[in-house]
Amino acid sequence: MAKKDKIEETEKKVVTKYDRKMERRAREKAQEKKEKKLTAIGGMVLLLVVVALVLIAPINTYMTIHNSYIEVAGEKITKVEYDYNYNIVKNNYINTYGNYLSYFGLDVSQDFSTQMYSDTLTWADYFDQLTVDNLKRSKALKQDAEKNSFVHDTLEEEYQEFMEDVTQAASDEGMKTTEYLKGLFGPYATASRIEDYVKEGLVVSAYNDKITKDNAPSEEEITSYYEENKDEYDSVDYKQVIVKAELPTEPTELADPVEEGSETDEDAAYTPSEAEIEKAMELALAQAEEAQETVADDGELQENVRRVNADVIIKDWLFAEERKASDTVVLRDDDYHQYYVLSFEKRYRDESATANVRVIALSGDGQAALEQWNQKGGTEDAFIQLGKEIGITDYENDGLFENVSKNSLGEVFDEWIFAEGRKSGDAGVVEYDENTQYLLYYVGEGAPLWHSEIESTITNDRVTEYIEGLTETIVVNDSKGKLNYLKVEAEQKASEEAAAQESETVSEEEGNAETEEESAE
Repeated sequence: MAKKDKIEETEKKVVTKYDRKMERRAREKAQEKKEKKLTAIGGMVLLLVVVALVLIAPINTYMTIHNSYIEVAGEKITKVEYDYNYNIVKNNYINTYGNYLSYFGLDVSQDFSTQMYSDTLTWADYFDQLTVDNLKRSKALKQDAEKNSFVHDTLEEEYQEFMEDVTQAASDEGMKTTEYLKGLFGPYATASRIEDYVKEGLVVSAYNDKITKDNAPSEEEITSYYEENKDEYDSVDYKQVIVKAELPTEPTELADPVEEGSETDEDAAYTPSEAEIEKAMELALAQAEEAQETVADDGELQENVRRVNADVIIKDWLFAEERKASDTVVLRDDDYHQYYVLSFEKRYRDESATANVRVIALSGDGQAALEQWNQKGGTEDAFIQLGKEIGITDYENDGLFENVSKNSLGEVFDEWIFAEGRKSGDAGVVEYDENTQYLLYYVGEGAPLWHSEIESTITNDRVTEYIEGLTETIVVNDSKGKLNYLKVEAEQKASEEAAAQESETVSEEEGNAETEEESAE
């Protein structure tokens, strides 16, 4: 049989039930093999996804720790360093203005980025701005310190004290140190990661202290400044009577007419008309002029009043260069519908001394702390050492407060500090409230208040000018667009420039139009 015939015969062969069964099994095995292969591949993909998810977290952490978030003064600022500075700035602001934050419109329990600081900036934007300003200042001082070969000899000691304080604070809160650091300085903060930033801050602070001391004024400069600004530092004594106008509480014949159909609130306090107020002020003036005759004898004595504390209505009269003893005056105050009746007594420079004191904020019993101080020798050095051992060491300079004036620390402190017979070397306990006690050590008298204020003013002005000179060339690079306030500032600047350009164009067109009119004429 020919080959072709054999092929045709095979194709015509009847397919049995057995043949179909074997064919089905072959197909099933092929499908099973295919599915196993797909399952294996799928499992491999799933494994790769899981491995990737496990690896992403440490990779992101590594990038956060090592990659640049922004750049300041040519230095790479990581997110860790940025958060460290952000939290310091934010916490200092909140601690400083804590009692007033609600008036500022800030709720610290809510997201700062959802609360407006101004028309264009959120509170998060504002804290970013403060953080960058602080970084600029810190980096500028750091670079200046390096340029001038400044060495902070006690850096390691201060850093160890910082870590000991953190460890103790964490323990007091029942927390691990790392957990406590994250709460203070951000989610990526650990002792090792923030060590360089803490040390940099200590160096910058020490260098700032050096600059401050270097820029302190001489006695001649302080005296000269006083002579040029006597009004701001002198005090006055005077006697005073205040005569208030008796405003009507219901309409009189001088009341404003009421329009027909107008609604009135019967429960609301009556608002006098201008005519009614003026009539009341005329009557009060007559009383004030009568009181002027006796104010020198009967007025209430006001002592040691500085210009900054005097009411705006009376300060110019009190501190006028020609003012002399026994001068009297009647001054009208329209805001409060009253008259000041004054009799001048004297003007002088208050030479009362301030005080230098050391303070330990206690977490335990004050009398026990005082006894510990005595056991250590009862000296100033012993007090400093005791503060490091038992005190809440939040204060700089070992708790030293210099040139403390009355009312600056509060009444309970004033009673002890300025008690009659107080002398250098005294120590005592001040109970601020039921839960808070302080141990105080009286170092000695400070400079007169006017002197310390002028010294501080001159020094601060000089230091501010010096640091501004350092920071004016500092460049902030936000290539990744992390800082929204910079975008807002750029938009505002562009808008102002466009408005100025438009105004200039309009002025130019108006000028051209006037020229054309003049030419036509």
